[in-house]
Amino acid sequence: MSRAKHVTTLIMKLVFLVLVCVATMVMSAMQTHSTDEIPIAKDFDENNIDVLTENGAEVTWEVVDGELVFDIKQSGDNYDDITVFLTFENVGYDSTFIRSMLGDDAGEHEEFISEMENGPWLAHCNFSLKGESFFTTSGGKYTFVDDGMTEYVHGILSSGANTSEQTEEFTVDKEDGSVMVLLIFGSEESGALENGKYTLKADLKLGHPEGKQLNLNLLKQAGIVLKLGGQAVADAGWGIFNVTSWLTFYGAMIILGWFIYLWRDLRTMVKIFFALLEGDGTRVIIRTYINGVIAEEREEYANGSNIFIALMLTVLCYVVFLVTIPIRILIHIIRDIIYLFKEDDDIEAFSFVGNILGSVGIYVLIAGVVGLMSASLVMGGICTAIGIAACIAARFICKRREEDYG
Repeated sequence: MSRAKHVTTLIMKLVFLVLVCVATMVMSAMQTHSTDEIPIAKDFDENNIDVLTENGAEVTWEVVDGELVFDIKQSGDNYDDITVFLTFENVGYDSTFIRSMLGDDAGEHEEFISEMENGPWLAHCNFSLKGESFFTTSGGKYTFVDDGMTEYVHGILSSGANTSEQTEEFTVDKEDGSVMVLLIFGSEESGALENGKYTLKADLKLGHPEGKQLNLNLLKQAGIVLKLGGQAVADAGWGIFNVTSWLTFYGAMIILGWFIYLWRDLRTMVKIFFALLEGDGTRVIIRTYINGVIAEEREEYANGSNIFIALMLTVLCYVVFLVTIPIRILIHIIRDIIYLFKEDDDIEAFSFVGNILGSVGIYVLIAGVVGLMSASLVMGGICTAIGIAACIAARFICKRREEDYG
């Protein structure tokens, strides 16, 4: 029986790894996949950029893979000695993307699409400035100024980062046909950036003039996400041989691994907490000397940690359990392979149904609490009740299984 159970768990884990690999490739591809944003480097030439330098500052630039790479030869004396004016030309909403995502349902939203095509728009910019090194940056800060003349000061990112900042919304009129942003290589607080290469990625996102969103049900939203993921992979390929993809893979394994280990780990944390709280007891002998002569001797007993220390150590243990989920999965795969050829009594005490039911119950319970806090009382109450019931059932099933085979 134990061998059949190891075969089942091995198949489940291998399927899990395949799903994580696919999810990683899709997420990595979607990070660089263009949707309906307008990239700053699209149709870029000398007419889109104006570089102003003072106090001997010197900088050159070039377009590399749709991003602007600036090489600062001399930063100057003041933080704003290098200021770059960048212009998004021929601003307008191209409905090709949204129509392709909606497919046959595009006709149902023709009014919304027409309003987006005609403008004006509520717009915002996504932007990031990366340093030359993959893991380290200069530690300096830069200033980004949007078309509404609002300044944003942010730190330099690692060259391997895929995160970006977002400006507040500003209005763009269709008649103007262009949007100008400013990039200052420094900030008033930290001064000018150090010499070196910096890569700017920026795009303009146009939204509905009244802030409306497409009214799509969950099924249609899921279909669009799947379609977008497929297009992203088709454009970018299935490459995973880079540091970012491996970090994404590790993070995806942790997130998806919660469905396997959440209930089991929480039960373990409860045991650790009470073990720390109770302890085995410590005998302490205290002797008091006055002028070198013993005056008193007494014994005291310390019974475990206080609540704060026990809670802190339990949280630290859970963090360790969490970040080692990928390693644990790998170890369990090796264990499953070994026990295909021999009996294993320990696995009989492990309940698939109980642990999966408990993990799902925790998620449903969290959704219920969020619903109650956000005034969705009916749905929140239903989810809370289902979550609590699932957790109680999971505890009963797991405990019964452990007692039968313990």
